[in-house]
Amino acid sequence: MAIYRRLSIKALALGALTDLGGSLLYGGILGVAFGIYFGMQNLPENEIIIRLQGLGFLIPSLLIGLGFNALGGYVAGRIAKAHQVLHGGLVSGLSLLIAPFFWSSTPLWYGIAGVLACIPCGMLGGRFATNSQHKPPEPGNPSA
Repeated sequence: MAIYRRLSIKALALGALTDLGGSLLYGGILGVAFGIYFGMQNLPENEIIIRLQGLGFLIPSLLIGLGFNALGGYVAGRIAKAHQVLHGGLVSGLSLLIAPFFWSSTPLWYGIAGVLACIPCGMLGGRFATNSQHKPPEPGNPSA
Protein backbone atom coordinates (compact mmCIF):
# COMPACT_ATOMS: atom_id res chain seq x y z
CA MET A 1 0.00 0.00 0.00
CA ALA A 2 2.95 2.35 0.56
CA ILE A 3 3.71 2.47 -3.17
CA TYR A 4 0.41 4.24 -3.85
CA ARG A 5 1.45 7.07 -1.56
CA ARG A 6 4.44 7.65 -3.82
CA LEU A 7 2.43 8.01 -7.00
CA SER A 8 2.79 11.38 -8.62
CA ILE A 9 -0.53 12.87 -9.67
CA LYS A 10 1.36 15.51 -11.64
CA ALA A 11 3.28 12.83 -13.54
CA LEU A 12 0.10 10.88 -14.27
CA ALA A 13 -1.75 13.99 -15.44
CA LEU A 14 1.05 15.18 -17.73
CA GLY A 15 1.62 11.68 -19.08
CA ALA A 16 -2.09 11.27 -19.81
CA LEU A 17 -2.17 14.70 -21.44
CA THR A 18 0.76 13.71 -23.65
CA ASP A 19 -0.85 10.39 -24.57
CA LEU A 20 -4.42 11.56 -25.14
CA GLY A 21 -3.55 15.00 -26.46
CA GLY A 22 -1.03 13.60 -28.92
CA SER A 23 -3.40 10.88 -30.08
CA LEU A 24 -6.32 13.28 -30.55
CA LEU A 25 -4.16 15.90 -32.26
CA TYR A 26 -2.68 13.29 -34.57
CA GLY A 27 -6.14 11.91 -35.34
CA GLY A 28 -7.52 15.36 -36.09
CA ILE A 29 -4.66 16.34 -38.36
CA LEU A 30 -4.75 13.00 -40.15
CA GLY A 31 -8.54 13.19 -40.56
CA VAL A 32 -8.33 16.66 -42.11
CA ALA A 33 -5.44 15.64 -44.37
CA PHE A 34 -7.24 12.54 -45.63
CA GLY A 35 -10.47 14.50 -45.99
CA ILE A 36 -8.73 17.02 -48.22
CA TYR A 37 -6.93 14.29 -50.17
CA PHE A 38 -10.09 12.26 -50.75
CA GLY A 39 -12.11 15.39 -51.47
CA MET A 40 -9.68 16.34 -54.23
CA GLN A 41 -10.29 12.92 -55.78
CA ASN A 42 -14.08 13.46 -55.74
CA LEU A 43 -14.67 10.12 -54.02
CA PRO A 44 -18.16 9.32 -52.79
CA GLU A 45 -18.64 9.32 -49.01
CA ASN A 46 -19.08 5.53 -48.76
CA GLU A 47 -15.76 5.01 -50.61
CA ILE A 48 -14.00 7.34 -48.17
CA ILE A 49 -15.38 5.38 -45.22
CA ILE A 50 -14.23 2.09 -46.77
CA ARG A 51 -10.71 3.46 -47.27
CA LEU A 52 -10.54 4.83 -43.73
CA GLN A 53 -11.44 1.38 -42.38
CA GLY A 54 -8.85 -0.41 -44.51
CA LEU A 55 -5.66 -1.96 -43.18
CA GLY A 56 -3.52 0.66 -44.93
CA PHE A 57 -5.02 3.32 -42.67
CA LEU A 58 -5.89 1.42 -39.49
CA ILE A 59 -2.58 -0.36 -38.84
CA PRO A 60 -0.46 2.82 -39.01
CA SER A 61 -3.09 4.59 -36.87
CA LEU A 62 -2.94 1.84 -34.27
CA LEU A 63 0.86 1.88 -34.18
CA ILE A 64 1.03 5.64 -33.85
CA GLY A 65 -1.61 5.59 -31.12
CA LEU A 66 0.40 2.98 -29.23
CA GLY A 67 3.47 5.14 -29.76
CA PHE A 68 1.66 7.95 -27.96
CA ASN A 69 0.86 5.48 -25.15
CA ALA A 70 4.59 4.82 -24.81
CA LEU A 71 5.43 8.53 -25.00
CA GLY A 72 2.86 9.31 -22.30
CA GLY A 73 4.34 6.54 -20.13
CA TYR A 74 7.82 7.96 -20.70
CA VAL A 75 6.73 11.48 -19.74
CA ALA A 76 5.04 10.18 -16.59
CA GLY A 77 8.09 8.13 -15.65
CA ARG A 78 10.51 11.00 -16.19
CA ILE A 79 8.42 13.37 -14.09
CA ALA A 80 7.74 10.85 -11.31
CA LYS A 81 11.41 9.78 -11.02
CA ALA A 82 10.23 6.72 -9.08
CA HIS A 83 8.14 3.71 -10.02
CA GLN A 84 8.45 4.74 -13.66
CA VAL A 85 7.03 1.53 -15.13
CA LEU A 86 4.00 1.70 -12.82
CA HIS A 87 3.39 5.34 -13.76
CA GLY A 88 3.63 4.42 -17.45
CA GLY A 89 1.14 1.59 -17.08
CA LEU A 90 -1.29 3.76 -15.13
CA VAL A 91 -1.16 6.50 -17.77
CA SER A 92 -2.13 3.96 -20.44
CA GLY A 93 -4.83 2.62 -18.14
CA LEU A 94 -6.32 6.12 -18.09
CA SER A 95 -6.39 6.02 -21.90
CA LEU A 96 -8.43 2.83 -21.75
CA LEU A 97 -11.14 4.70 -19.87
CA ILE A 98 -11.70 6.97 -22.87
CA ALA A 99 -10.98 4.51 -25.70
CA PRO A 100 -14.48 2.94 -25.90
CA PHE A 101 -15.92 6.28 -27.03
CA PHE A 102 -13.90 5.99 -30.25
CA TRP A 103 -14.55 2.34 -31.04
CA SER A 104 -17.90 2.70 -32.80
CA SER A 105 -16.20 3.67 -36.06
CA THR A 106 -13.51 0.97 -36.04
CA PRO A 107 -13.53 -2.81 -36.54
CA LEU A 108 -13.59 -5.07 -33.50
CA TRP A 109 -10.01 -6.30 -34.05
CA TYR A 110 -8.75 -2.71 -33.81
CA GLY A 111 -10.26 -2.20 -30.35
CA ILE A 112 -9.04 -5.58 -29.11
CA ALA A 113 -5.48 -4.94 -30.36
CA GLY A 114 -5.50 -1.52 -28.72
CA VAL A 115 -6.69 -2.88 -25.38
CA LEU A 116 -4.14 -5.70 -25.36
CA ALA A 117 -1.18 -3.49 -26.29
CA CYS A 118 -2.04 -0.21 -24.57
CA ILE A 119 -0.79 -0.85 -21.04
CA PRO A 120 2.35 -2.76 -22.11
CA CYS A 121 3.28 0.17 -24.38
CA GLY A 122 2.83 2.64 -21.53
CA MET A 123 4.92 0.44 -19.26
CA LEU A 124 7.60 0.26 -21.96
CA GLY A 125 7.66 4.06 -22.04
CA GLY A 126 8.07 4.06 -18.26
CA ARG A 127 10.91 1.56 -18.63
CA PHE A 128 12.65 3.87 -21.11
CA ALA A 129 12.29 6.66 -18.55
CA THR A 130 13.97 4.42 -15.97
CA ASN A 131 16.87 3.74 -18.32
CA SER A 132 17.28 7.41 -19.25
CA GLN A 133 17.60 8.48 -15.62
CA HIS A 134 20.57 6.25 -14.86
CA LYS A 135 23.78 8.10 -15.51
CA PRO A 136 26.65 6.08 -16.96
CA PRO A 137 29.85 6.05 -14.93
CA GLU A 138 32.35 8.71 -15.84
CA PRO A 139 35.44 7.47 -17.68
CA GLY A 140 38.41 7.00 -15.38
CA ASN A 141 36.25 6.92 -12.22
CA PRO A 142 36.46 3.35 -10.87
CA SER A 143 34.20 4.08 -7.88
CA ALA A 144 31.16 4.73 -10.07
